[in-house]
Amino acid sequence: MPVAIVAHGLGGTYQELGGPARHLASRGYMTYAFDFPGGSSGGQSTGVRQTQMSIETEAHDLTAVIKAITARSAAASGRTLLVGGSQGGVVAGLVASRHPKLVDRLALMYPAFSMTHDARSQYQTIGAVPRTTDVFGFTVGRAYYRALLRQDVTKTATTYRGPVLIVHGDADDIVPIKYVRQAAANYQHGQLHVLSGAGHGFEGHNQRQALKLLDKFINTK
Repeated sequence: MPVAIVAHGLGGTYQELGGPARHLASRGYMTYAFDFPGGSSGGQSTGVRQTQMSIETEAHDLTAVIKAITARSAAASGRTLLVGGSQGGVVAGLVASRHPKLVDRLALMYPAFSMTHDARSQYQTIGAVPRTTDVFGFTVGRAYYRALLRQDVTKTATTYRGPVLIVHGDADDIVPIKYVRQAAANYQHGQLHVLSGAGHGFEGHNQRQALKLLDKFINTK
C-alpha cells in the first residue's frame, strides 16, 4: 500500500490538511496526519515546547514519522508521498532534500518559502531576537529564528531530485508568490501550478482544483 504523510503549517494541527489527507486515503494511500510537537497551541503531540520549535525540530520529527510509518508491514517500499502545507511545506522540502531515499514524491500546498526573507527582515542577528516573540499571533522562541537566519529555505529545502508538485495562490498575502517561484525553479523535476484568486490555504473551488492537480500528480509515472 502506498504511503502519504501530511505535515501541517505553523500553529495548525493534523486537521489543517484534512481535505488532502482524506482524499489520498480514498485513493488507496495509507495516510498519516499528525501534530508537530510544539507546532501549535492545540496540538496533541509532546516532546518539544512551543518556544523550542523550529523548522529543524519539525524536520527531525517528520523524518522520525516517515521511518516509523514506512516500517509497517502494509506499507509499500519506495512509495511514500510527502505532503506539506505552509511551514509544513518547507519542512517537507527539507526532509525530502536531506533524505531523498525516504520520499518518492513531494507535494507542497501554499509552501512558506518566504520564511527566511521574513525572518531576516525582522532580525539581522540571533542576538537581536527576544526570548519570545510572535509570528502571525503564534508565540515562538529564539530557536525558531536561529534556524531561519542560518539558511535560505528557497535553497536548502529544494535540492530534492524526485517529482515535486507545488500549488500556490496568486492572491496569497502571507507568502508572496515570487518566493515560491524561486524555490520551484530550484527543483530538478518541479511543477508549479498557480491558482487564480487563491490565498493562503485552499477552500471550496480552490481546494477542488488542488485535489485534481494532486490526483494527476500521483497518477503520473
